[in-house]
Amino acid sequence: MNIPASISVFFLLLIPHVQAEEKIQANPPNVIFILADDLGYHHLSCYGQKHLATPHIDSLAREGMRFTDAYAGCTVCGPSRSSLMSGLHSGHIPYKRNDAHVDLSGEHPTVAEIFKQAGYATCAIGKWGIGGLKSGQTPTDRGFDEFYGMLDQGHGHRHYPSYLIRDTRRESIGNTTDGKGNTSNVSADRNNHTHDLFTDETLAFIEKQKDSRFFCYLAFTLPHTEIIATPDTVVEFASPEGWGKEGIDYNNYTADTPSHIAQSRPHSHFAAELRMIDNSVGAIMKKLKDCGIDKETLVIFTSDNGGQLQSVWGTAPSIFFGDNGALRGGKNDCYEGGLRVPFIARWPGMIPAETTTGHPCYFADFLPTIAELTGQVVPTESDGISMLPTLLGAPENQIRHPFLFWSLLDKNRLDHAVRAGKWKAVKRGNKPVEIYDLDNDLSETTNLAGRHPNIVADMQQIIDHEYRPDHDSPAPSDDSPVYPNHLE
Repeated sequence: MNIPASISVFFLLLIPHVQAEEKIQANPPNVIFILADDLGYHHLSCYGQKHLATPHIDSLAREGMRFTDAYAGCTVCGPSRSSLMSGLHSGHIPYKRNDAHVDLSGEHPTVAEIFKQAGYATCAIGKWGIGGLKSGQTPTDRGFDEFYGMLDQGHGHRHYPSYLIRDTRRESIGNTTDGKGNTSNVSADRNNHTHDLFTDETLAFIEKQKDSRFFCYLAFTLPHTEIIATPDTVVEFASPEGWGKEGIDYNNYTADTPSHIAQSRPHSHFAAELRMIDNSVGAIMKKLKDCGIDKETLVIFTSDNGGQLQSVWGTAPSIFFGDNGALRGGKNDCYEGGLRVPFIARWPGMIPAETTTGHPCYFADFLPTIAELTGQVVPTESDGISMLPTLLGAPENQIRHPFLFWSLLDKNRLDHAVRAGKWKAVKRGNKPVEIYDLDNDLSETTNLAGRHPNIVADMQQIIDHEYRPDHDSPAPSDDSPVYPNHLE
């Protein structure tokens, strides 16, 4: 039988990837997934931050792969995390509001359950936000052996609460709150910052599991409000340009100020929170190297949504420190600033060092990626596509999404976004679909809907096909995927 040359070349290109995949599945890596909270696309110096260096996270990027077109699961915390854990995009998750408890669906396996099938020890640390006590959707209900942190968002907004949850029980952490659960104004009452406790718990878990395969999901609560850092955080600034606003002395920083969003020095506290995140990444990488397992561990760092443009005390230090850069909007927006996030992956010897990729991906891709990584079956209802070929430096073997899709139900307004190649659609409530050309207009300044009615129709078709009403998540239909003619 004569095989066409083009097909022969295709299979020859696939051979190295298949061999690499077989090698990986025979000895899959540990996985640490680090999720920041409200960290904007430009908050890291490796993504353009100018005022403050993030050297440890920058090292991840140098030693691994930096994604320029990675997206969160949604524009807000709960639905984004639901997408990450379930492999469903936010139009298919059962709860699209960012309520205190945004439950998963029991119909769909979680990332942790996929890891458990592969024999991994699993641990979730930090903010869960997608299933409260007795919901049947807590971390230990959904595949995690251990949990330490906060189950709901409200609890996660306080960095010096009186307790954390260990598995399903409250555990005192030695802080005294103001009586309403808020961080105390009295510095003597603030003994343990939750970020430090999360880091210590992660280091202990790595030490305990260093001789076995493990998955650690570390969901930090920084730099989300409330903006208050530990008093001993040392901040070195990269440039003095623009400093001195609000009478803040950046070079003599101290966090020992009134705690309610650190009203007197919010920029200093926000800078210190970025430093705390970076320091924790450095401590985790040091622990992996000390245990001799850094080359056996895939480390991913990203954020749950775009940076927050508004803040409750009337100023926005998030914006001062880069925030979302040239991207339009921020948290709660379906524009790029609310969805596009920093995403870095490091795995020495497997992920090529010092590489950058423009592969469009989002949180729903994590579940099929780890399923392929560990040799497990990808659930048929997953909206994600494994990005393992991209991670292994074989983009020619990467299957690409025909489109990426998001939904958000916020204050009774339903928003959607679609990205298909260079085209981006945003539909805000009952307003008409907006169309942007991301190749030529990354900031989404010029709505091209009037010039491209066919693309508007295609995008509306995707929205109508992909969105499922809130609290209703039936199995996907047998209909063929939507591949609009004008978007191919």
